[in-house]
Amino acid sequence: LNAHPRTADNLEVIRRWEVVRSTNFLSNEQKEELKNLDIEHTLLIDENGDFELVEYKQILNIADGNNNIRAFIFNRKNKTWVIYWHTSGEGNLDLQVNADKMNLFEELGKEISFKKNNDNITVPVGNRRYIQFDLSKKEVLNLFANASLKE
Repeated sequence: LNAHPRTADNLEVIRRWEVVRSTNFLSNEQKEELKNLDIEHTLLIDENGDFELVEYKQILNIADGNNNIRAFIFNRKNKTWVIYWHTSGEGNLDLQVNADKMNLFEELGKEISFKKNNDNITVPVGNRRYIQFDLSKKEVLNLFANASLKE
């Protein structure tokens, strides 16, 4: 476990679900939603430290089919969000987007900086991070399909 670069992220996911289970956080309706295996969900910790259950969908075409990044897209507070990470290491992801159209977060509410060049930005890829976009879902999917990963 110590050698795997995503162990901390994986254990955090398990911790969140165990806290939710042990505190009976989910409503009966949410529990029923989770039984639908055709819809994936993630458990966020919002800006106030509270749990938030959201539906998300995996982005399958990233950086021309690169398999080293996992990314999932979801809507939250009228914005398009992506949660992403590198499966086995680290790198940088170049996206063809104006920096004014997005924000990068280590955790929700904890914004971090990224490299900006005109209509191109570079975000670090490693541990789980979040990008909030002022773009449509379709535009964001296009960004990730046309991205470039530098490892």
